[in-house]
Amino acid sequence: MKRMVGRMVLGMALLAGGAASASEQTAHDGVWKVQTSVEDGRCGTNYGFKLSVKKGRVTYAGMWPVKATGDIRPGGRIAMDIAHGGQHVLATGLVRGEHASGEWKTPKPACSGAWVASRQS
Repeated sequence: MKRMVGRMVLGMALLAGGAASASEQTAHDGVWKVQTSVEDGRCGTNYGFKLSVKKGRVTYAGMWPVKATGDIRPGGRIAMDIAHGGQHVLATGLVRGEHASGEWKTPKPACSGAWVASRQS
């Protein structure tokens, strides 16, 4: 379960409102390397994983059976939902240029932490 929580965090869903132009939808496209840190709860260790962004939509870019959904909205606001088995991790944050960061939480087990990401070249 500890591994699942960590891996799910990076598949986080991106939230915000409003319609985005075509250039805004593709501005963050690419593969992003994510690092998580556990700050509260018993979720185990920190994890690293990759997410893919295409036309502003976020998906998991790894080999595990993880589903990541979300998007990047105008202004760079991010909200993601990462699922593995019956577990969910909710993540929010902000992307600026080649870097992004935010917070994540999961209700069961009750854990929370931070995440940072950078776009891979």
